[in-house]
This record gives sequence, C-alpha cells and structure tokens, in this order.
Amino acid sequence: MIKPFLSNKLSLIAILLTSIWIVSDISSRLLFSSKTQNNTLIETDIPPLTLPQLTLSTVKKLNLAFENYKIDESVTETTPGMSAQEQEQQAGELKSFFIGENELQLKAVISQANESKQQESSQKIALVLVTNLKTGKSKVERYYNQNIIHGYTLTIDKNTQVSFAKQLTNRIQQVTLTMYKKRG
Repeated sequence: MIKPFLSNKLSLIAILLTSIWIVSDISSRLLFSSKTQNNTLIETDIPPLTLPQLTLSTVKKLNLAFENYKIDESVTETTPGMSAQEQEQQAGELKSFFIGENELQLKAVISQANESKQQESSQKIALVLVTNLKTGKSKVERYYNQNIIHGYTLTIDKNTQVSFAKQLTNRIQQVTLTMYKKRG
C-alpha cells in the first residue's frame, strides 16, 4: 500500500517539502532560539494610580452651589396630620379624613345578613383603615351604620362611600369619605 504512494512523483515532492519545513521549524525553535531571542525581563516600576484631588477653591465653590439644597435642621418638627382648626375645615368628598391623631380611609362596605325568624334583612358594615399618625400603626376597624366615631356620626351611604357628621358650635361639619376619587 505504501509502495504505490512512494512511486508517485507528486507524493515524493510533497513529502520532501514537508520534511524541509519540519526541519527548519525545529531548528528555528530549538537551535537558534538563544541567539535570536532576548529572554531577559525588563522590570519597570508602575506607580500607583492617584485620584484627582480638588483644590480648596473648587471645594468652596461646590459647597456654595449646594447651599440652597441643605435642609434647615433648626426647624422644629411639626405634628403629623392636621391641626384642630384644619380638621374642622374638612368638608365635602374626601379619600382620607383626619380625626385627632388618626387618619381614616374607607376600605370596604360589606353587607352582613341577619337571619331572624321574623324578618330577613342585611346590615351594612364599613371597614375603615385607622392609622395613628404619631405611632404609625394601622388597624382596620368595623363600624356599623349610625356608630359614633371620635365624636362623628357615621352614616353608610353607598357601597363605596360613608358620611361623617358632627355638630360644631355654629354649624354641622359634613364629610363624605369615599373609596375612590371621582374622575373629572
């Protein structure tokens, strides 16, 4: 099988060229490597990177530019919610209602069926989220129609709104608490 391969002239030329290439590659890598290559390493000191530093005048300019945005810490902390006078001014249709230290938000109006032998009726219950503004604690409370809540009489109007009414010295304060804001 090798004999016909060696008798072909093209095969012999390919073998000869490959052999010459292998010998020259080996000699260039092994025999002449010490003469042509310099194996010494050049040591250079690499200085550490330093971050750019601002000049004192630039720092002063920056501080002056941001002076307007600083928070004045001498201002006394105000009480959360509304003052008593602001609470008395609340009227109309609101999504949240402030009473004392509490904020009230209507979450749901549900109907509870009363099954008595003589009559079947449903009683509506308002679920109101009461958040104490000083402590931050929230609690969902159940209120029935005509309940008194912090001096206000609660009236359940619809499935999405309740009314609060309170007699003030010269007028009746009427507030409607809704679950959603009206579009418009």
